[in-house]
Amino acid sequence: MSQMDIFDYLEHDIQAFKDNPPTKISKYRPNSKFAKDYLYHIYEHVKTLYNESDIEKYLYSRFFMGREIYAPYAKQKGFLVNKRASKALLMIDNFNDFVFVINHCGQIFGRNTSIDNLIYPPNMSADKFRASLTVADKQKIYEDLKRLERLHSHNPRYVEHTKFIMNDYKIEISEINR
Repeated sequence: MSQMDIFDYLEHDIQAFKDNPPTKISKYRPNSKFAKDYLYHIYEHVKTLYNESDIEKYLYSRFFMGREIYAPYAKQKGFLVNKRASKALLMIDNFNDFVFVINHCGQIFGRNTSIDNLIYPPNMSADKFRASLTVADKQKIYEDLKRLERLHSHNPRYVEHTKFIMNDYKIEISEINR
């Protein structure tokens, strides 16, 4: 755990980050419904962290970010935050600056993470997400998993992935084949 000195504060404050930001990756807007529903609780937690490594570890976690559009899977996202961004996040004091930094961080997709292990916004949980899935939603997920199996030539790893998702989402074949 590194200790920041006065020069770190001058070099890594939010204004220095804004003056020379890395490449912009995302287009989150602080006043959007998405930002208020899914990013604000992340910001609230980041404000409680006291060092760069804790910020990096927390943002590397998987967060629930709503539903996917094509098939209603849980949208999962993590953030790749480097030392410069994590130092800037240590000194932010408003949500707009947080969103600015997050827009310039990499994102993590594609890890096979159970929806039980995601970090959810207040008033949401894995069980509430599962309960929100209709039979039609479950049918779309099942059909998409089968489509992906065919696409991957019924690769045994993808068949296992289908089983994992079906178990994770608690989708019963008998429930969707009515």
